[in-house]
Amino acid sequence: MPEETFHAVQADASVAGASVTGASEAGASAINASVAGVSVPDASVDVVVVGGGPVGMLLAVELALRGIRPVVLERLSTPSGESKAGTLHARTAQTLNRRGLLDAVGRSSYGSVRFHFSGMFELDLGTVAGEGPTLVGSPQARAEQVFTDRATELGAEIRRGHEVAGLAQDAGRVTLTVDGPAGPYELTARYVVGADGARSAVRRLAGIPFTGTGPASRP
Repeated sequence: MPEETFHAVQADASVAGASVTGASEAGASAINASVAGVSVPDASVDVVVVGGGPVGMLLAVELALRGIRPVVLERLSTPSGESKAGTLHARTAQTLNRRGLLDAVGRSSYGSVRFHFSGMFELDLGTVAGEGPTLVGSPQARAEQVFTDRATELGAEIRRGHEVAGLAQDAGRVTLTVDGPAGPYELTARYVVGADGARSAVRRLAGIPFTGTGPASRP
């Protein structure tokens, strides 16, 4: 899973000026509303994470470890089981090891490990691994399930089959329009994080620009 950037944007749509790198396949964009959590049915929501892939679920774990109970919205009603990647590199492995998740996600390799990247062959990742394993064989779907189980165990609320259709923000909150299995509803929060992939609905609805080359169109 390559590193991605989490872009932070304040409720007044000005750039917050900070970016954080994370280990995952999909990027994440965040919107911030500046007041305390807003009550919604059955919960007072501080953070809504849109996207239940590895990025969203691992973020839910991190939030829950800090005493924040996030709501994760995932448009798929069941996990796809699809793995777009199958390898975790040293830095990601170190992070997961510190969270007690490394053994669960896959099989670790230590020491000298030959690898190739961007036409460069015979790279030895062992020379830069430092702490922990050099490489971990971990199908993405397996890692996603491990993160999901841990997030649920820590108290995160996972809503599957819930797709974000609209987003509005003001000086005090972010309001999402969500299409759920029982019909559309609104959900408000202090923060909304888009971990919903290269074609992020959160990024598009929030007007956050994409810098770079987008994914190729599929027929």
